Amino acid sequence: MTFDRRNRPDRRRHERRQGLLDLQQLQRQLDRVWHLLRRVAAAVLVADEIELDIPAGIPEDLPEGPIPPGGTMSTRITQNQRVLFGPITGRNKRTQQPEPLDPNTTPTVTSQRTNILIIEAYEPDPVGNPGVTDPNYFWAKATGNLDPDTPGDPVGLTTCPVDVSADADLGDGVKLVSRQLQVEVVDAGAGDLDIPAGTPEDLP
Repeated sequence: MTFDRRNRPDRRRHERRQGLLDLQQLQRQLDRVWHLLRRVAAAVLVADEIELDIPAGIPEDLPEGPIPPGGTMSTRITQNQRVLFGPITGRNKRTQQPEPLDPNTTPTVTSQRTNILIIEAYEPDPVGNPGVTDPNYFWAKATGNLDPDTPGDPVGLTTCPVDVSADADLGDGVKLVSRQLQVEVVDAGAGDLDIPAGTPEDLP
């Protein structure tokens, strides 16, 4: 078989050109994969930065009655009280700015100690508009019972975890965000000792 030496430079140029085209195609594929990974990572980071903000109101004695909003993420009530939590909103943990929740879904609230604490719906106007509830608020209501054998709790106090979850609106999708509240239920009849101190004096 004969080989034309005059075609050798053209063949080399063709191989180099083909190799360059292959590299460019590979680079475009890698760029597409990189951009996709960046979008996925950004969505995960945004979801991890969002938490639920659920302020607690002021505990009130039962039976029913109005209660002002405000307070903290956890509270203490007696076994004859209830407390209003809400509104449930989203918050960016890094910037502390509000984040929208999905308006098409409602938050889920569950008490882990239903024998001690139950969750009830909140009616903004039970007299003028009965039966209409606001899902962004909820009552945490003591049942009147206490558990004297709760591990880690002092006598006369029972800690009741309350799990709250809601869908956060990330713009291009929703992400389930959860948070746990702590409601301490104490004995309504428990009291403190009043022991005044005298004036210190030197020892004889």
